[in-house]
Amino acid sequence: MSHARPVTRRRLLSLATATALASKALGIGTAAAGTSSAAEPLDALNRSARPLSDLNALSRMVGGARAVGLGEASHSAHEFFTLKQRLFRHLVATKGFTTLALEASWSTGLRLDSYVTRGIGDPAQIMQDEFQGQYVFWNTQEYLDLIHWMRRYNITHPDRPQLRFVGNDLGYAGPDAFGHVTDYLAAHRPDLAKRIGDLYAGLKPAAGTQAGPWRSAS
Repeated sequence: MSHARPVTRRRLLSLATATALASKALGIGTAAAGTSSAAEPLDALNRSARPLSDLNALSRMVGGARAVGLGEASHSAHEFFTLKQRLFRHLVATKGFTTLALEASWSTGLRLDSYVTRGIGDPAQIMQDEFQGQYVFWNTQEYLDLIHWMRRYNITHPDRPQLRFVGNDLGYAGPDAFGHVTDYLAAHRPDLAKRIGDLYAGLKPAAGTQAGPWRSAS
């Protein structure tokens, strides 16, 4: 029988100090989304490592559920965002999940979904444009990596249902969303097109307007 060492205050402080030093040495932290470097060995390991069974308990908890909610104790934390990325990939592989819904604007979801499903646009630029103000904490390398992975999955698995990205909030409606409505009215209800266009005049962001300044002015 083994006997565990007693956990003293000094030992706890030593462990905390060692953890902090290791985190600093390994460069752990969340950075704004940009171009990732494949030369970083830790990043490469995080992208390619495949633990065998550490998420099996999650599969048992999920059971036959069709929706799984994932939160975090703090926004923009590297560890939480990295874990959510791994959990989503695991659910795709083992449970057939296909959609990632994020607390972001519906119009943002449309832009990112266009990239995930059809390769349209630059996800880093979309995130820079859209994830501002109340959404700025989503503009991280971890989420950019996940978006790129979803796109690669769709390309390499043409025989499976496509992965989709959805924004489920209404904090910022980009100009494209207004354009979809007015274009539809022009084609199907021209009698309403001018009236709706006038109502939208003070709401629709000008071309190139980013989310943060638009919300400040609204």
